[in-house]
Amino acid sequence: MNRREILKLLSISLGASLTPSIEAAALSFKPRANKVEGSWTHDQREITHICVELIMPQTETPSALQVGVGDFIDFVVNSWFTNEERKKFLRGLDEINRISGKKYDNAFLSLSEAERIELLNQIEANGSENRPSRKDKLAYSSFLKLKELTVVGYYTSEIGLKAERAYVPMPGRYDGFFRFDQVGKQWAS
Repeated sequence: MNRREILKLLSISLGASLTPSIEAAALSFKPRANKVEGSWTHDQREITHICVELIMPQTETPSALQVGVGDFIDFVVNSWFTNEERKKFLRGLDEINRISGKKYDNAFLSLSEAERIELLNQIEANGSENRPSRKDKLAYSSFLKLKELTVVGYYTSEIGLKAERAYVPMPGRYDGFFRFDQVGKQWAS
């Protein structure tokens, strides 16, 4: 099974399709071999990495940052996003920081974990309403992109595939009533 097949199965299992730039990046990314310096500020990169850790924290499996999703996102944003996509994404990260300052009188990086989660939940709730303000919409779209990049980066990593999914190259007969609790993992074949 190659990365392209994995991405197709992943998008089917998540009930969504991947944006073309994310799919192309996932297919070409090699951890620690694609270090790309780009237009990120230190705070933007830190906000991204904190959000990634909040989206997929360490449980009985490694966190998204531990499997290299931070490097994957750096690579995608700097190498595969168009200039306009990159600017919009980075402005959205700045907007998350601005909303943090407005709500908590503190930068996002200085908030507690509980405050960060509350803020991101608020941004997501406000953004999903029919008429969010332009700035809230920018923070919302960047946070949604971060979630997409986190999931794609995690589940196309070796650890994400092996720790979270059970691979059966030839699953045998179809069983539409197979009990998930018997295996504890999502199947990929």
